[in-house]
Amino acid sequence: MLHGQVRYNMPSRFLEELPSESLKWLTPKAKDARWGGASWQKGRSANTNSVDELWWGGNESDVPVRNDGASNAIVTSSLQLEQNKRRGHSFQVGQEVFHTKFGEGRVTALEGEGVDAKAQVNFKRHGAKWLQLSIAKLVVVET
Repeated sequence: MLHGQVRYNMPSRFLEELPSESLKWLTPKAKDARWGGASWQKGRSANTNSVDELWWGGNESDVPVRNDGASNAIVTSSLQLEQNKRRGHSFQVGQEVFHTKFGEGRVTALEGEGVDAKAQVNFKRHGAKWLQLSIAKLVVVET
């Protein structure tokens, strides 16, 4: 953690030498069951013309990503989408999410609107927690 934010380093190149059964990845699930999904890249920033920067992105990397093989997309009605727009967020009960500190979890309850909106998320490793949606950086996990 640096300046109150969780930071991740580049994965070690030696992780490829370990058997995949002995590894446990704490990153969100990805769609493809292959090595890849994103990588550290060097290039020019959009803000500046002279400074080379390192950023995370792209389609190839040495980071293993996991796929359960099933697509459990949540189908929403136009009424639910309209309610979410009014509330100021796009989360739904039953949705899989990822938090940088607590890992993967499932939204079990939503309350409030706008900056006061909260979600109760049942995390696999940390149990149920109420999170302020304006503060918590939850990412929807596509399964």
